[in-house]
Amino acid sequence: MTQSYVVMTPFTLGNMKIIRFERTHNLDESMVHHIAGGQHSGIIINKECKLKMEPMDVPEMQLQFTCIMFNNRTSETHAVSIPGYDF
Repeated sequence: MTQSYVVMTPFTLGNMKIIRFERTHNLDESMVHHIAGGQHSGIIINKECKLKMEPMDVPEMQLQFTCIMFNNRTSETHAVSIPGYDF
């Protein structure tokens, strides 16, 4: 039985940084930046892909993030919504 990996590949699309998540049995070791160990074994983080990668036509899922920003000088906190991404 071959091992299944969850591979995260960062790339740039326009002015956005995007991470593509995919499950695969084939690993391109020349692209690997980090291999997780311990309880996270099987998770691979690739180097940034310089090739132009386009998002899939039909996304399997969509994520949206909210980042909480805290200013140490003023003690102000505010939330910044990051646009949704299709996977």
